Amino acid sequence: MFFHRRTNGVPTEETDFWETECQRLISAANSGDVLVTPGISECEKRIKNMALNEGLRLIHVQSDPIGPYWKPERSRFDACASGSLLILAPWPEDMPAFSSAYARFHYLNQLAEAICAVSHCTQVAVKGLQ
Repeated sequence: MFFHRRTNGVPTEETDFWETECQRLISAANSGDVLVTPGISECEKRIKNMALNEGLRLIHVQSDPIGPYWKPERSRFDACASGSLLILAPWPEDMPAFSSAYARFHYLNQLAEAICAVSHCTQVAVKGLQ
């Protein structure tokens, strides 16, 4: 998800573009697509939260590393437990030193884009569970 434009001083999430793109993404997710986002911009956060609330499949590339005592907040914990959410975070050692938050956010968007670029199909055979 990439929403980083403003139109005539109006925040993106208040534009027709955002409404159309939001509907397209949620519709795709309802059809089985997996949404992948770091959830940085206000628009990305809104769609991430909509997906969580609706139980849609989502990969959240979070900016903070996952430490030994880390635990997501309740909504993401429940979504992980139900199998609709996968939380990914870079290892602290893999995070380059960023000159700004802007550079860090672009890095996270590049990680999300790389995840989306992976194309892999599997055939699952479950025996004895039918």
